[in-house]
Amino acid sequence: MRALADLATAALGLFLPLACPGCDAPMDEVRRGRLCDACEGRLVRLGGALCGRCGVPVPGEGLPECPSCRLQPPAFDRARAWGRYEGGLRDLIRRLKYPGRRDLAPPLAALLLDVAETELPLDRYDVVTPVPLHPDRLAERGFNQSGLLCRPVAASAGLPVHRDLVRVLPTGSQVGLPAEARRGNVAGAFALRRGAEGRMRGAAVLLVDDVVTTGATGSACAALLKEAGASRVDLISVARAEPRDPT
Repeated sequence: MRALADLATAALGLFLPLACPGCDAPMDEVRRGRLCDACEGRLVRLGGALCGRCGVPVPGEGLPECPSCRLQPPAFDRARAWGRYEGGLRDLIRRLKYPGRRDLAPPLAALLLDVAETELPLDRYDVVTPVPLHPDRLAERGFNQSGLLCRPVAASAGLPVHRDLVRVLPTGSQVGLPAEARRGNVAGAFALRRGAEGRMRGAAVLLVDDVVTTGATGSACAALLKEAGASRVDLISVARAEPRDPT
């Protein structure tokens, strides 16, 4: 039934005016799957010097590793985000997750593809994997936003989406927690599905999330994927948030 409903919605879309999913303004066919110029203009791209490892902004011309990465290296090899989790980008991500505006997933995924083109070329990877939600949160929301975001990314490069990660503990909110508390919050929160070792052995994995702050969640996921045999795990996200206490 769901497949028929999706088919009907797609067919109906052929006869409806093309509109920006961010503001409902009319758009040209060429921008299908993206935001209009006005909405994209309200987003703040992450620029300047970045840590070569975690992608956090750093002073000067950049560092191979920021002080946090040197002190406690994350399990992922490299992390990059499209923009800052503020203003228009924060609003779009929250509208995707909380009112459940799934139509915002394609334009946000298009931002991920922009990052991949310049920072994390997709031809380097064998598998795309979303950061999972706990089953209780998944049932409440009805979808995993990272799962929605990873589909267009994987499809654009013909890569498989593997959902070998599961969240086994319902972690509390990470908002406002310092880095050490964030790491403790996700300790033991994830596990691997049976057979992951065979699927991940030697694979280069692109891990997808919507927002990254300290990278604690991504690092916990990457550690498990590497335990399963992944040769490399990079983390890509739509936005990077500023931790209130980066220590």
